[in-house]
Amino acid sequence: MKYNMNFGWKFFDGHADPGEEETPSIIFETLLPKKWTKAGSFNLSMPKYDDSQWVDVQLPHDFVIERGVYTSEVPFSIGSLATGCGWYRKTFNLPEGALGQRIFLTCNGIYRDSQLWCNGDIIKRELSGFNSYRTELTETINYDKPSTLAIFCDATEPEGWWYTGGGIYRDVFLEIVPKLCFVPEGIYVKQTGVDLSTKNVEFSVQIEVDSMMEEEENFTCQVEFFDSNNQCVANQTFLGKAPACKIHYFELPMSITDAKLWSPENPHLYVAKLTLTSAAGVEVYEQRFGPRLFEYDSKSGMKLNGEAIFLKGACGHDDFAGVGVACNRSVHEYKLDKLIEMGVNSYRCSHNPPDPVFLDLCDEKGIIVMDEIRWPGLSEETMKPFIDMIRRDRNHPCIYSWSLCNEEADLLGKDKGVRIFKKMIAIGKTHDDTRDYLMAINARYRNHILNHRAKGLELPLNGVNYMMLRDFEVFNLLSQENPDGCFVNTELIGLATVRIDKYMNKAPEDRLITQAKTVSAVWPNEETYANLTCYGDCYPRWGQTPEEALKAYVDQPHMCGLYIWTGIDYRGETFPYRYPNVISPFGLIDYIGIFKDWAYYFKAHWTDQKFIWLMPSTWNLKALEGDLIKVYAISSVNEAELFLNGNSLGRQSKNTLDNFFWSVPYTKGELTVVAYENGSEISYHTIKSAEKEYRLKATCSKHTLSANSDDCSLIEIGVYDRFDNPVNDSEILIDLEIIGSGKLLGQGNGDISSLEHDKVPYRRLYGGKALAIIQSTDDLGSIKLIVSAGGVIPAEIEIEVIATEDMLPRLPF
Repeated sequence: MKYNMNFGWKFFDGHADPGEEETPSIIFETLLPKKWTKAGSFNLSMPKYDDSQWVDVQLPHDFVIERGVYTSEVPFSIGSLATGCGWYRKTFNLPEGALGQRIFLTCNGIYRDSQLWCNGDIIKRELSGFNSYRTELTETINYDKPSTLAIFCDATEPEGWWYTGGGIYRDVFLEIVPKLCFVPEGIYVKQTGVDLSTKNVEFSVQIEVDSMMEEEENFTCQVEFFDSNNQCVANQTFLGKAPACKIHYFELPMSITDAKLWSPENPHLYVAKLTLTSAAGVEVYEQRFGPRLFEYDSKSGMKLNGEAIFLKGACGHDDFAGVGVACNRSVHEYKLDKLIEMGVNSYRCSHNPPDPVFLDLCDEKGIIVMDEIRWPGLSEETMKPFIDMIRRDRNHPCIYSWSLCNEEADLLGKDKGVRIFKKMIAIGKTHDDTRDYLMAINARYRNHILNHRAKGLELPLNGVNYMMLRDFEVFNLLSQENPDGCFVNTELIGLATVRIDKYMNKAPEDRLITQAKTVSAVWPNEETYANLTCYGDCYPRWGQTPEEALKAYVDQPHMCGLYIWTGIDYRGETFPYRYPNVISPFGLIDYIGIFKDWAYYFKAHWTDQKFIWLMPSTWNLKALEGDLIKVYAISSVNEAELFLNGNSLGRQSKNTLDNFFWSVPYTKGELTVVAYENGSEISYHTIKSAEKEYRLKATCSKHTLSANSDDCSLIEIGVYDRFDNPVNDSEILIDLEIIGSGKLLGQGNGDISSLEHDKVPYRRLYGGKALAIIQSTDDLGSIKLIVSAGGVIPAEIEIEVIATEDMLPRLPF
């Protein structure tokens, strides 16, 4: 039985006082702290410890964003939020019948350097903040009285150069299973063969069972495959004998005839139901999987299930507005849906293994994933996370490759790196040899790849970042030097943009980030120097524009895809500015999920939708009447005409990957662009100068939530004038009032320099927009959100909260 352990936790911000131990100790005459001296002696992790003054929290929890303290003393590269350490405690009771069973705890992510204690005993230490682990509590837990878990984490030392948060920021589960049980990460539905003509798929189901029986034990393992209609399509039974106190491994050959192959267009999933029966009891375990076939060829590119596919990818980090890194399923889904709307079909988990919930969603939505390890190496501290990532994630059909590193200058192209990567791949293949292993190589990647090949490290798929300092011929040269090689651009573009035009609001030059006294950013247009705009005319010296990036892929079949840096804004890496900037502007979608103008460029060329979009997408510009404004129109359609207040400013034609451009004297009113195909109007986009704020509007991602204290609706808030035009330059302060069966999980506005708190029930608008995340409680009924501000008509939105049948049980606390 699996239990949800996200509820009933207490939190202390900082180093908690462990208190006095009441029981006598054999070393009572010493002055040593008792935490480490004798087993079971740590008072803070015992049920009797007084945590009544601690704060009640629910997981996932990011105490750094919860604290919300900005300071210039914390590097701007990691978001300038004060970090620290903290303690979590949870006291609970096991159900009747647990004695004689085995008890396991799974923590999917704790940032970072964590210790897990149970009833006074140390159970687990984990240095990295990105690893999931499952550990046993059987001997230390109480069966006839309450037990206490205490988890300490120290987020003061960064593990990345971006915002990484702090705390138990992913889900926690407890399992009660028989003494002879499955090893979850040891269950692998391995695809061994696919016949694309018949759709027959062969599998080797690899199974590990873990015995804590005192003698060897006979067992039966039944494996059944079910399709999406819950029809059994294959079954197999294995009779075995498990040795005492040992993990036993076996394989079962199975097959599916006329299988439905997983793809972005049809992300069909099967379920393997495994039933383990022995004298110890019965355990049932279910594992989703999806057969599919990835292939690469330098002449025809990547194929999925025999069909050509191009990876239209986005890189991303784990955080989001209102929640920091503590994203639950609803927030993950919201982010993914925004990327899919932009045309993305692939995601690179930069630069660490993601939340398992995120991978579940990618399986369901058909998003192809590059899974990446945080830190390469052959030590125990680096190899174990690498192996754990593979074993945890290898059943996900969405994953097509394992990335061994990102931009590791001490390893790439060097003898040391070749030795490390070759051994990592060899060890990795003992756990999964069905996927390719690659590295994200930056800088001199042509030389690095040739050096790797000369030393025996030749990969079927190579990851390369950017375009060699704007060398737009580099893809051709890669092909010439590696005629049989295939490549994927694991990072590309790096455009710095904001959602609204800040053309007249330049930042002070002393806030610019410099390297060796040289400004790191490039501004091709002198008039926008030191400023960010909606146009994206600022990028790092290693960056490119979206037009340059897509044009570089024309007639390059060996380039199997690209990953935009990044899909969505994230905290930290505040290029090109220092504090008080706290959010990176690299995303094509802002920090609350609203498209910036350049997101429409990819939507135009990565989807089949025919539309046209004006940039800037607002005509409320802080410009003087008559000033010349650069007006672009984005479309895959190649003919368009621009109108200002009904007067034509000219009809233009362009090449497909180009944008339309006009230089327009600014006049308040209405700007409209019309797209034509074969002489007929097929789309238009109109923007209008708005009057003062008149009313607020709210739209929600979900109108119905489950009554599980977890499900969320993400609500976009905007302000409009009396003619229903968006007031895109408004920064009014809004208040958020929630009535009924819900609570405010967090809010944001997408402003990359906002130092406002994400957890309070108010926020100023940025560019006329904000986002509120509303979470259900356990109560049925409804939630009403009232959004108000002085002098405008408030907005109200109502969400129904209904019963759900898919909730995991919780232990009493």
